[in-house]
Amino acid sequence: GVPNSRGQLVAFVTRGDLNGAAAGTHCYFRIAVISHRLKAMPFSIRGFDLRREVALPMNEPLEVLMKGGETRTFQLPTPPVGSGTRDVVLSLEVCAGKVVLNSGSAGNAGVAVRPGEFSGVHGGVEPTRVQLRDNQKLEVQGFGGNAVSFLLQADVPTAHRWLEPKPNRTIWIENAEASSGGAVTLAWSPALLFGAGQPTAGRKDAVEYEVFWMRDYLVRSSADQPRGNASSACGLYKEYRDRIATRIHTKNQRRVEVRELEPDVMYLFNVVARSVRTGESTAYEAARVFVKRRAIVGGGVPKISLFTDRLLPMFMLCVLLGLIFWKFVLPMMRTSRRSWDLEMSSRGGSARSWGGGGGGGGEGASSYFPPSVVGMSDTPGGAYGQLR
Repeated sequence: GVPNSRGQLVAFVTRGDLNGAAAGTHCYFRIAVISHRLKAMPFSIRGFDLRREVALPMNEPLEVLMKGGETRTFQLPTPPVGSGTRDVVLSLEVCAGKVVLNSGSAGNAGVAVRPGEFSGVHGGVEPTRVQLRDNQKLEVQGFGGNAVSFLLQADVPTAHRWLEPKPNRTIWIENAEASSGGAVTLAWSPALLFGAGQPTAGRKDAVEYEVFWMRDYLVRSSADQPRGNASSACGLYKEYRDRIATRIHTKNQRRVEVRELEPDVMYLFNVVARSVRTGESTAYEAARVFVKRRAIVGGGVPKISLFTDRLLPMFMLCVLLGLIFWKFVLPMMRTSRRSWDLEMSSRGGSARSWGGGGGGGGEGASSYFPPSVVGMSDTPGGAYGQLR
């Protein structure tokens, strides 16, 4: 199951091909709900067969998934005589795709709730109070080749609850003109809970916020994976489940800085407010921001300086290498040269004191001629061998 924007856990089960089974054959499914809560809590399970005509319960949102180009008809229950129920609050939240909502009486379908069509791109139909008698039959038609998903709900006015940002749904980009370095700061108005059981001025406690952002140019090519509606809460959740959008929880904070954004990319941001008491949620107006590279003083494209970026670093490197050579390498070379000279001078003195050797030098001569090794003999009595 997947959580939706109305606090429900929804699972779509397809029965597939019945292999030519006779009409009326039933399929049986075993459904289990696993809870990890430490305390027991009540819940209810409801199943709906999404045929062409579906009975829509009151005060209960219904999530629908269908192919583009298909049409679904929903029938609202007839109120009991004397119940005083004359009006109904209708809302259509489009998660993906484009849809048009038509409504009419049970015997006269096709009368529109509002003049014209309601495109899912604009978030469907906001909660609207209409007469139940003239809008008892609802028709939702999808457009395009992609799959269509939406949330349809009909509430009794006395039981209707909704979240509404006050004073508006605008998301402020605090550093819109200088959004650089991969960081954008967002701020938004608080969302208040109105309706049944709530104060007239609304309740703002127990409302948490989620921030979503994604690249704005992403386009789906698969008909089975249409792009979600970034103006609705369920559409943003869909984008997050499909790993297109990134999400962070801010609890009750209404200002956040989004970091590590890629430069030179257009991003789409939106916020979803959710009531932790009732499960209602609402989306703000999406904001688009182009994240620029880190700001440069004077503006424009950063210029490359030959002296600053090329020559100066090389000069500093040469100076550093020269200091290392003068401070460490040169003293080591001098020490090694001194020890080599001392060693050679001691060897030269012993050679000059050698008395043998021939060669016409005087008494103080220091030349030295080594004995020839050519023709040396081991014959006793000969100091030197004879040449042959």
